[in-house]
Amino acid sequence: MEVTTNQSYDYHFEYEYEYEVFRNDAFGRLNIFMCISIIIVVLFDIFLIVAVFLDRKSHGKTRSLSLLNYFLNYALVALFAYFQSLHVFIVRDLPKSHCLFIVILAYTVNEGDKYFLIPLCCEFIVKYFRPSRYENQIFLIIQSVLIGILWVFISIKTLVIILAFSHQPSNGCYVSYYNSAIVAQFVISILLLIAMLVFIGFLIYIAIKSKEQEMMKSQVITLIIITIVTVILYFLNNMIVAGFVGLMHANFFVIDRVTNIVIFLLLPFLWLFDATIRQSIRNLCSRKYTKSNGHPSHELTEIN
Repeated sequence: MEVTTNQSYDYHFEYEYEYEVFRNDAFGRLNIFMCISIIIVVLFDIFLIVAVFLDRKSHGKTRSLSLLNYFLNYALVALFAYFQSLHVFIVRDLPKSHCLFIVILAYTVNEGDKYFLIPLCCEFIVKYFRPSRYENQIFLIIQSVLIGILWVFISIKTLVIILAFSHQPSNGCYVSYYNSAIVAQFVISILLLIAMLVFIGFLIYIAIKSKEQEMMKSQVITLIIITIVTVILYFLNNMIVAGFVGLMHANFFVIDRVTNIVIFLLLPFLWLFDATIRQSIRNLCSRKYTKSNGHPSHELTEIN
């Protein structure tokens, strides 16, 4: 796998026809690690979705909606990470339409794991500064509209950048971005980073000043940690694209990819710092345990 650059100053990874995805070298072992990580993340996110959905009363309608949207998007991130990073090398000669479909959806959900932290941050800010409005049904509607707007914005941005400001070469399942697309994406990323830093500031203020119960504080602290990790990773990735394009080497690529995979794998598990989510998981497990223990006794009663 060779790192190359083209006229649009984007980088991609060419592969020969005999390239093996799980070959016995650093790249092959890295792909195996990534495949295992994807399976773990998808299963764990589905588990979190079920736990939160069944325990909606503990989280509240507004927070449940934001959490379920975030976890669903992250599961899709993992799923399309497989298609974009492994499937295109395993299945040869994919039609161009299939490649474009994978690239568009992968780009969309990857952007979503940053943007969908915004509703979660807004929820805590409103809950602390305007508690009366937080309890109002209108706020749930506003959050639903906000999530919908974010989905539409990310989708339109993705379609415009990929369809209008990139081209798909004949050899390879990827798109190559023009300079204007890279600059536009970098500017949007900086604006998003500034917004996320503002949210982090509000959350830290709430964590310090809030006199709520310990469970509430664990929610805020967990969101602060996840937002900070996401912002740092997002910033580093943008710096690599903006400042190191054309200077990429195989060793640097391996280090960068290992770091991304490790953070990608660990990020969902950071939600376990949230006491409410831990309680939801305990409730889910105890419910399954109760059902499994209650079934035999029910049969025994019928026999008697």
